[in-house]
Amino acid sequence: MDLLAFLLTQSLNAFSQAALLFFLGVGLTLIFGIMRIVNFAHGTFYMLGAFIGYSSAAVTGSFWSGLIAGPLIAGAIGAAFERGLLRRLYKRDASAFLMVTFGLTLVLGELIRLICAAADAGPAVGRGVPAG
Repeated sequence: MDLLAFLLTQSLNAFSQAALLFFLGVGLTLIFGIMRIVNFAHGTFYMLGAFIGYSSAAVTGSFWSGLIAGPLIAGAIGAAFERGLLRRLYKRDASAFLMVTFGLTLVLGELIRLICAAADAGPAVGRGVPAG
């Protein structure tokens, strides 16, 4: 019975991974194929909204303020990015969008990491396993 449970679990895992890859492929096809938009920074804006929402909730102590502030502020930053930089690139080819949005992903990702990341922590020094 353990083998059957293992095979069923692995089959379910394989199906869920295949479904994720399918939806990723369909989403990329819709975005790049139909809409002709090459934006690799959308995940960074999701991350920015999550960090803003978490920070807002931590500062105010209210989950609802974080739930409102995160998407609104990240959306405003994304709209400003589109109006300020991406609108200038609409008449160019897709490689310009790719380079600018990928660069923004690197810059914003590192900026968020510098602001929000905790200091590196090593193993605790002190009591170890007694020898002998």
